[in-house]
Amino acid sequence: MREILFTVEPTNDNRWVARSTNESIETYADSIDELRLMVREAVNWRFVHDPSSVVIKLKVSNDKVFGA
Repeated sequence: MREILFTVEPTNDNRWVARSTNESIETYADSIDELRLMVREAVNWRFVHDPSSVVIKLKVSNDKVFGA
């Protein structure tokens, strides 16, 4: 099994972004629920040969970064 880890963070425009830490995958959505679906779709597309061999983990951060 291949493990794909994503860091999930809010964006400045009240959306969410998921970025894989070990693959070249990034996706955006308006909600966490939608983001989960988008991540699954992106991983299935990337590993079209055998998407069932992939375990997806999301690490969610609710921290917002504010400019000085």
